[in-house]
Amino acid sequence: MLLFLLGFAGPVSAQTPALRYTLGWGERPSQHLFDVSLTVADAPAESLVVTLPSWRPGRYLIQNFAANVQDFSATDGSGRALPVRKLDKQTWRISTGKAGPVTVRYRYYAAQLDAGNSWLSDDEAYFNGSNLFVHVPGREREPLSLELKTPVGWTVATALPGSGGHRQADDYERLIDSPTIISPTIQHDSLVVGRTTYHLWIQDLTGTGPVKTWAPMKRDWSKLIAQQTAILGNRGPIPAYHFLYHLLPTRFSHGVEHRFSVSMVKGPVDLADSSFAAGLIGLTSHEFFHRWNVKRFRPAGIGPYDLRAEVYSPLLYVAEGFTSYYADIALVRTGIWTAASQLSRIATDLNTLESRPGRLVTTLADASFDSWLAGSGGQNPNTSVDIYGKGKLAGLLFDLAIRDATGGKRSLDDVMRTLDDRFGPDAPVGYTEGQFESI
Repeated sequence: MLLFLLGFAGPVSAQTPALRYTLGWGERPSQHLFDVSLTVADAPAESLVVTLPSWRPGRYLIQNFAANVQDFSATDGSGRALPVRKLDKQTWRISTGKAGPVTVRYRYYAAQLDAGNSWLSDDEAYFNGSNLFVHVPGREREPLSLELKTPVGWTVATALPGSGGHRQADDYERLIDSPTIISPTIQHDSLVVGRTTYHLWIQDLTGTGPVKTWAPMKRDWSKLIAQQTAILGNRGPIPAYHFLYHLLPTRFSHGVEHRFSVSMVKGPVDLADSSFAAGLIGLTSHEFFHRWNVKRFRPAGIGPYDLRAEVYSPLLYVAEGFTSYYADIALVRTGIWTAASQLSRIATDLNTLESRPGRLVTTLADASFDSWLAGSGGQNPNTSVDIYGKGKLAGLLFDLAIRDATGGKRSLDDVMRTLDDRFGPDAPVGYTEGQFESI
């Protein structure tokens, strides 16, 4: 039996955390079933409640991950089965009877390979913790333990701190903010920019074999990293960051940002094709800029995260549209993209916006607020507005207006830096509409 155990811990210490996760799979990974458990060493008397997120950070859409949960059960410290009652679509209550250790176990169907979901096959295990790890409400800030056992010869690619079979996380948010690829064929290289080591991980599903040369990729990625870091004034240096890529033979493009890593799925792959290279670094640029815009500072309401139900914000166009603007501008400033190609992209964005009648009736703020409706059977073109595309154009107009008003002495860069200064990681809440407008 192939067995992969996963759990989470905070800073390394001699004390064993009270919350310990495991994740594994059996002899037929092609069935796409992870075996998941959570042990709560100090469960209270009478009952224990656990719940699973209904959405994940970076995707403002109810995804109901609990639909993939099956065979849910619970036992006490002696292995005795405990009664379980489901309270709602994603929450379970275990009747404990007395205080002490309780372990909940279930299987999770992981059959969707994109940047934000989970996938298990004969060739790899890929997971996003927000999909499949339950948590105890009220204990999200506690350290969590991890014991990781992988098949012999398989490599783990993750931003989770630690080494070998022992990984750590300070809390539940770090657990679910660390996508992980485990595979015998994943490729790796790294580069250093400033004080940070950037790891490049490629899980190539095209069957074309190893990357022949990393040099062009590392050259362009170094330029991009240096430029985006400079835009934010070198704020938030970290020791390591991870770029996780799945390369596919079919047409697909998807990425999800995280604080210490980013996960992307892209295809069809042709590393020698300039258009593919431009698309890959364009996707990378967008997701990497989220390292600051969203992961360090973010609109009020979307952080700290409440993953049980929708959280609304009229400022998602700043979180996503401005990120799209900087994704492009950073590549132009480095010379990786030309100014002419950027003007062509702006023209395309304008034409796309002009073709949608929704622009005449729906503001960017309203479109941001209604982002949760985007996946409910298709958007109505008469009322919908793309917060990415129109938000990017709004970012351009903001930048031009600031430069014009200050004689070129200030720019949108200064707005981004001010948001980070006032609403960065140490701020208890994000910024409001009024606070954004005042800046």
